[in-house]
Amino acid sequence: MRIDRDFVIKWTATAISVVGAICVAVDYYPMGAVMCFLEAGLWLYVSLQMKESFMIASNAVLLFIYTTGMAYKQFLG
Repeated sequence: MRIDRDFVIKWTATAISVVGAICVAVDYYPMGAVMCFLEAGLWLYVSLQMKESFMIASNAVLLFIYTTGMAYKQFLG
């Protein structure tokens, strides 16, 4: 049985999303932000492979928001 790489990436991103949400819910910074950043990056990769414009747009915006937020917190916060 051959395991599809995109299948693994999708489920990894989903698991990271759940862990990230838990970290954010219990205010475990910066792990929550890092998990959300990774999740958005993985889903952006998958959405580019699938050529789904709505997923590309939403995950690119989320990745930008997480990156900007972490940079702000690190350097100005």
